Amino acid sequence: MKKSTTLLTSITGLLLACCLLVSPSVAANRSKSFSISPMIGGYVFEGNQDLDNSLTYSLGLGYNLTDTWSTEFVLNYFSTTDTREDHRSSVDGLVYRLDALYHFMPGRTLVPYVAGGLGGIYLDTERGGSSTNFLLDYGIGLKYFLTQDLALRGDIRHILTFGDPENNFTYSAGLTYLVGGRPAEPPRPLRADSTGLPTAAAEPSDSRKSAAPNPSYKELEGVNERDDRCPNTLSKVPVVRHSCPPDADGDSVSDYRDACPGASPGLLVDDQGCPVSLTLSVEFDVDKYDIKPRYHDELNRGANFVRRFAQHKILVAGHTDSTGSENYNEALSQRRAESVRDYLIDHFGIDGDILLARGFGKTTPIAGNDTVEGRQLNRRVELACCAAPR
Repeated sequence: MKKSTTLLTSITGLLLACCLLVSPSVAANRSKSFSISPMIGGYVFEGNQDLDNSLTYSLGLGYNLTDTWSTEFVLNYFSTTDTREDHRSSVDGLVYRLDALYHFMPGRTLVPYVAGGLGGIYLDTERGGSSTNFLLDYGIGLKYFLTQDLALRGDIRHILTFGDPENNFTYSAGLTYLVGGRPAEPPRPLRADSTGLPTAAAEPSDSRKSAAPNPSYKELEGVNERDDRCPNTLSKVPVVRHSCPPDADGDSVSDYRDACPGASPGLLVDDQGCPVSLTLSVEFDVDKYDIKPRYHDELNRGANFVRRFAQHKILVAGHTDSTGSENYNEALSQRRAESVRDYLIDHFGIDGDILLARGFGKTTPIAGNDTVEGRQLNRRVELACCAAPR
């Protein structure tokens, strides 16, 4: 009874400590990443085993198959004592497990999970005897993300060992460090020609490399045609070196005819300097990134857009409203972009290699965030034609 009370107290304390840390700052568990988890805790033996409860050290090596599903190989080491009077001696133990983990709410800072698996337990006594038994384990845990890569972690397991069936428990706390799984940076920009089809962007001219513009005008300066790299510039338009007008955002569309100045780098633009993009009418509930069945037809429209530019990479851009912190919204928008990317791959056979998912958080609203309707519109995903040919 005393042992059960002690275990219950430890479990309750671990859960309360993790829950007190909750805040919407940074998230979260991400797919296609490896994890390294050093931990320390306690190993509780069933009373009839005549073994003292012990401190235990563990190391977990895992891989996140998706945001929710992971697999992990764990080694648990402990050193205990055989308490029988006529057999008193030290006992070293090694538990090895292969587990599957399912994470709830992987886009949040606090990520609970359930786990289960199988493995073995090896006991080696000081007197020279040893034994190995098969085991099953299951339990629950929590991860609290301090950064995108680093989380605090707590874990509780029931371990059922065979031979003579024994019910053991282990509880541990430590760190989880994620490696990989980050989205790639978008490639260099393209622009559209007069037909609306993408072409490779020209290398920046000397005019865009010049720090100080020449305030002269062509009609006043009488520019030599041989030195004019932008012969179609209208008269009375300010020019810089080689008679080319300024292009502040570097999209190969001069400022004086750029209808979308400051367009995001890495996006294909048309002759007016505006991104070639498609805003999907796929809206998300607060703090959610799942796609509802009623948006299937809209995503079919998105699939057709991707097929039109299939020789280029397509940016799948996720967005949020202004609720929550910057880091939290960036991670949530990343989940929304990845949900749309996965849907296009799974339901329409789109090649995943051409889809680049990236979250922009709350940085680019299309409506005011001061109304419920405006915030709903801002929780969206857009498709935009990127740069690098396949």
